[in-house]
Amino acid sequence: MPIKSITKQKFDSYPSKKIGVMMPEEYLWYANDDKKIIGAVAQDKTDKDWAYVIMIPDEDGEYAYEFGEVSIESLELAEKKLLEKMRSM
Repeated sequence: MPIKSITKQKFDSYPSKKIGVMMPEEYLWYANDDKKIIGAVAQDKTDKDWAYVIMIPDEDGEYAYEFGEVSIESLELAEKKLLEKMRSM
């Protein structure tokens, strides 16, 4: 199954470890269920730059941080980088 765009509700339905209390605002969500990879693009609430995070299941089966990047200039570039990284994994 290829990477697909999913809703926030679907993204939140994956069992996951919380990344932290200073969560940025998420805008886009993706999943590849065959590879068991999920990812999101978000904007920092303070400095308004963009970031993405990729999560994979840990030994307990909960999705946890695997890779991410911050200080990206635009939503479009963050989305492009997220999808490229997800495809390469």
